[in-house]
This record gives sequence, C-alpha cells and structure tokens, in this order.
Amino acid sequence: MNNFRIALVNGILFQALWFVCVQGNDLFALLATLFFFFIHLAFIVRGLREIVFIIGFASVGWMVDSLGNTAGLITFSGSMPVSVVGVSFTLAPIWLLCVWMSFSSTLIYSLYWLHKRLRAAALLGFLLVPLNYLVGAKFSGSELGLSVPAFLLLEGFVWALLLPLGLALANRYMLEPVSTHLISAVASEKAPI
Repeated sequence: MNNFRIALVNGILFQALWFVCVQGNDLFALLATLFFFFIHLAFIVRGLREIVFIIGFASVGWMVDSLGNTAGLITFSGSMPVSVVGVSFTLAPIWLLCVWMSFSSTLIYSLYWLHKRLRAAALLGFLLVPLNYLVGAKFSGSELGLSVPAFLLLEGFVWALLLPLGLALANRYMLEPVSTHLISAVASEKAPI
C-alpha cells in the first residue's frame, strides 16, 4: 500500500469508527475499535513503537476529556464517577477512549501532512475539532456544561494546543518519518510492520 492509500484507509476507518463510537454504546465502540485495529495491525502498523505511542497518547487524551468532564465542561454519556484516596473525579466513557485510540493513529497516518505545519494544525484544532465535539455530544446524548459559544471557544483553545502537540510527539516518537518507511516498504513489496 502506498502513502496515499494508507492515509486514506486510516482516515476512512477513523471516521467510520468515530460515528459508531459517538452513538454512546461502549460495546459497539469496543467491537468497532477491535475491527479498526485488526485492519490497522494487519495492513498498516509499523511496529511496537507505534502501538506504544497510540496507547500513550490515547491515554493522555482520554484523561484530558475526563478532566473536562469532571470540571463540568461537558458531561459525556456513560461517564464513570471514581473516587481514589478521597479525591472524586469522573472518567470519560469507554466509547470516548475508543475514539482516542483510533484518533491517535491518525496523527501518524492520515494527518501526517500536518507534521511540519504545526501552526496550521493549531488553527484547525481551534476551528474544527470543537465542532466535532459538538456533533459527537448530540449523537451520544452528552450534555454541554457551558453555552455553545463558550464551549467551542474553550475546547478550541484546548485543541489548538493538543493537536500540534500530538503531531509533534508522533513525529518525534516514531523517529523515522512515515513516508520514508512506507516508500521503502512499497519498494520492497512488503507490507509495513
């Protein structure tokens, strides 16, 4: 598979998984995520470093959303209240962790074109991602804790930082640029592993 096809497959699979996950059903989200990663591991993944990155960044993102949930920015349907050593907080739902898992892979593949355009990534994060959250909240039955304009503004600031950070970490963590690895894999006619 060439770079464009891998990015396209990754982007399409992410969008399909996002739609399943934002229905708010943890079981369907988990099944869709298993399917996503079955395809991803079979045809796309480059190795253990990638898997570690995806799990790590997804965990960070899920905790950021859990913090927003606990602070009342948004109440995700299926949230899980937790108390540890007398400190109470609310974990974002499993379906949102599934979104984060697949989104983290897009930082390596379908969003790779933004790796050297971090200002553009910040702008896109500020303008587009909050709209995605707004639509996802409607689909999942989640409730905003702020007015729509205030939510979009605050979420925009979060994503103006988070998207470029994720891209920079993906680029640094993966060390070798994706395009170099994929070109050599295509040239040798082997699937990237």
